[in-house]
Amino acid sequence: MFNNFKNFELQFRIDGASSGKFHWRALMITTGDIFPNYWTKPIEDLTTVTAFNEVKDTLGSHTRTISEQGKTISQVVQTSEGLITRVSDLIDNQNLVYDPTNFSKYKEREPNSNLVMTGTNEYKLLRIAQSGRTTNGWRGFQMPLHSQKFVAGEKLSYRVNLWIDVLPDGKVGFEIKSGNSIGGFTISPTRTGAAQIFTGTFTINKTVTKTDDFGLHIWLEKNGTVAVGQISIVRGSQPPNNFVDSTSFQQIATESLVQQHQGSYSIQNLTNAGSLISGINLGANGINRIIGKATHITGDTLIDRAVIKSGMIDKLKTSNFESGSVTTMVLASNSVTADKIVVDQAFFNKLVANEAYLRQLFAKNAFINSVQSVRIDASQIKSGLLSGDRIQGGTITGTTISGGLLIGETKIKLGAYGSFDAINGGLQINVPRQFNSKDGLGVQFIGSYGRGDNVPYGLFIYKDSDFTTGNTASDSDDFLLTVEGYIKAKGIGWLKYGKSSINGSTTGTISYWNSNNVSLDFGGSGNDIYYSYNGNAYSLWQIVNQHFSDKNLKENIDLSNYKALDFIKRFQFKEYDWKKIGNRIQKAHTKIGLIAQDVQQIDSSLVYENGGLLNLDNTRLTNIALKGIQELIIDIRKLNKRLEMLEDEHRFNPSISNGVVD
Repeated sequence: MFNNFKNFELQFRIDGASSGKFHWRALMITTGDIFPNYWTKPIEDLTTVTAFNEVKDTLGSHTRTISEQGKTISQVVQTSEGLITRVSDLIDNQNLVYDPTNFSKYKEREPNSNLVMTGTNEYKLLRIAQSGRTTNGWRGFQMPLHSQKFVAGEKLSYRVNLWIDVLPDGKVGFEIKSGNSIGGFTISPTRTGAAQIFTGTFTINKTVTKTDDFGLHIWLEKNGTVAVGQISIVRGSQPPNNFVDSTSFQQIATESLVQQHQGSYSIQNLTNAGSLISGINLGANGINRIIGKATHITGDTLIDRAVIKSGMIDKLKTSNFESGSVTTMVLASNSVTADKIVVDQAFFNKLVANEAYLRQLFAKNAFINSVQSVRIDASQIKSGLLSGDRIQGGTITGTTISGGLLIGETKIKLGAYGSFDAINGGLQINVPRQFNSKDGLGVQFIGSYGRGDNVPYGLFIYKDSDFTTGNTASDSDDFLLTVEGYIKAKGIGWLKYGKSSINGSTTGTISYWNSNNVSLDFGGSGNDIYYSYNGNAYSLWQIVNQHFSDKNLKENIDLSNYKALDFIKRFQFKEYDWKKIGNRIQKAHTKIGLIAQDVQQIDSSLVYENGGLLNLDNTRLTNIALKGIQELIIDIRKLNKRLEMLEDEHRFNPSISNGVVD
């Protein structure tokens, strides 16, 4: 081996022989000035290759992550606040969202988010409905996550199922938050319809060890109706191909976390949801804590001083035992002999106790100031006052009954024939007209459908002519429900109530229960009544106001000098067909008519706008037509008078011929 001043060359030469054999073994080439004393493997063979090994330095932290694919992950994060070390289970494609199938845990993100639980036989969805908003509201809901620890720069992938009823005019957002957002993504749907799947990847921008309690925020930016279901968020840059609910697996997975901060050092064993299983915390103030279900110490243990709130000791030996009181389940009968007991009046005075446990007690007659019992069995209990968490018996008679629970087919009588009954799947109340009346008011609360037309679901109030016969609900013209206040309801009968806005002002709406394009709106900026159809609102006041002509509504009254015929001459009368609007009847062909835009150019006061469309002010046009007729009548009278004069002149002046006057 020699250096030719350009590079190193290694040569094997056999001089003085045309043929032969030679062997070599343990060939090793190294760099440096020190010759090795023995052969070793290259350093590459000594390095363990892992499926995921990353070292990342950022402005705020130094992170090293090592993992054996599909088994565990080891991670060290060093920040200015301290050192965090964790070793945890790593399971491929685990969904970080808690119970995305049934939404057993969620909360409203902002007031008035209008959340409704819906879904299919296989999974549930949470629907967000917003309408009439002129500014962004970000209304929606929050869900818990299985993991509260995320590292800046790590990739998360998602798969979301959206059902779009009303296309949003903004975005649908998903954020993971720890106070502020640490990562998220938005979706902009382009069509309505069910089961629309969206996938993608996003990046965590901040390292955190704890997120919000409900760390996943889902929101609707502005208006729309969107149902969200089957949310999948997994670690890595590969979006899920299918929906997976990993709630049960994630709750089993555990994580070991070591944290070293200024003034404290802790070792914690956590569930993947972040709940503490056990841990040791060493505090700078000298107070140390061991937390767990149980702590087992083997061998001899010396404790200088101890305060034990509650404990069980199998065997205790002590030279001196001091106690304020001794409570025991068993006291040996031979521990206190009869000769040590003085039976006198003082004995019986001491025998009176505040509490006593007796297995059986029989007495012909007993006066007891207070009785606490798990169960009382009796054919009849008579009392001025009977109270308890649970009272069960054949007949209970008393002035006052107060307690926590009445179970079984319970009936409380009201008068002679009325009652308060707990029935199968509901509650029946028969309120008599008078104490001995069989008729009165019936009230039902039914919790299930399918019981027939005469047993409606929910609350049913009716007049009952006879409580003893049943099935006697009848129609009534009386007021059966009176409320001193407003009632908030989705609708009454076949009418649907709602809230909308016209020109930026809130209105209340009434429409047919399944109609989505026609309604009556009340209120608005003009405190008016509007007929709304396909998004256009037509003011009733503008229509009614066109027909008012009372003198008390007018001022600056004077004779009109405008020439109506001059207006009429400028009008361009046209022939046209009407377009068909929705399912409305199409207007017939118009042979002579005016176009509002043409009339507006002549005089804008002859046209007004209502519901976004121009309308002709027919009252004003009629007045112009009437004045035009009046002007024609005056002209005709003048012509008639002139004609009479010409006829008279012709009659007395024969020189005028052919009716022509020179």
